[in-house]
Amino acid sequence: MKAVSCVELVDRLVYELGSRELPTGIVDERTFEQLFVEPVCTEILRPQLCVATHPWGDKSKEKCWRESKAWAAVTAWGLKHTFDVVARNDDTTWRMAVEVKLSKMRGGSKPTGDFQRMMGQCILARLRHDAVIAVFGYSGDLAGADNDDEYFKKLRVEYNIWVATRKVELPPS
Repeated sequence: MKAVSCVELVDRLVYELGSRELPTGIVDERTFEQLFVEPVCTEILRPQLCVATHPWGDKSKEKCWRESKAWAAVTAWGLKHTFDVVARNDDTTWRMAVEVKLSKMRGGSKPTGDFQRMMGQCILARLRHDAVIAVFGYSGDLAGADNDDEYFKKLRVEYNIWVATRKVELPPS
């Protein structure tokens, strides 16, 4: 396999997260992360980077996840902050984090709190990581979000934060 730059990997990952078909069975943020985000991240990143994901009870992932705390977690306000997916190159000179949020909107509401929490987590991640990807899934209608391209470009260029948004059809609650 031809080696690609870390930025090329990030660009490819953002593209895949934003365009790949969503699997069935997504019912909440946890399953959005488990069934969609983690598999895409590991498929794209693992050939060239060390990738750690939440173990979700899988014993084979626990050691890698636990060891990632030393190089991937951010300590702020006396708390250790971890991120949904983290990756690094072999010599730990380049790191990235992926943060996942799924917002359930009803009756024309906007995802203000969920989006703010996700972006706050991304800013924390940038304290330690060279690149951060925010994966924002939403159900319902996201009115007024059609003019976010300039905002997302500014995040990418000035802060190395990429945003992938996905409409997720959730079963009725």
